[in-house]
Amino acid sequence: MTGFRVGSTLVAGLLGLVGTAAQAQQDDSIPNRSSWTVYLGYGEGAQFLAGAQLLLKTPLQPVALVPEVAIAHGASLLAGAGLHVSPLSGSVRPYAGLSMGYLWEGNDDDAKNSFVLTAKAGLLLQALTVGDNSLGWMLEYQGVDWFDQTRILIGARWSF
Repeated sequence: MTGFRVGSTLVAGLLGLVGTAAQAQQDDSIPNRSSWTVYLGYGEGAQFLAGAQLLLKTPLQPVALVPEVAIAHGASLLAGAGLHVSPLSGSVRPYAGLSMGYLWEGNDDDAKNSFVLTAKAGLLLQALTVGDNSLGWMLEYQGVDWFDQTRILIGARWSF
């Protein structure tokens, strides 16, 4: 029992040091805070889509929880959540992510309903800072249903 307390204290202390160091490096970078993004995109099969993401920061600085919903022309709806990892700081910040969601696709007669795994890679670009808030752009590539469908997205991002 004592080993658990000592071990958990050491882990918590190390995570605190890592978080403090990561925060100290971000003077001129995209704020490392929660944000929301609205986006437009294009998917395979001439499918135009619109969606929104909420990027919620976690105690581990480079990791964020990202719930998302998207609707596409051609009767497709994707709702899910995942993790994004963005280890670098700066005005251009690359990230990678993996999410699990529910995909409803098609019309009522032949709808495809399934849980899907989506791989993501993207860039966050800082455009404007207003007080403590930041406005920027998001570019993202998604491999929906483990690359069964691909999507390219561009969005506006607001940090709060």
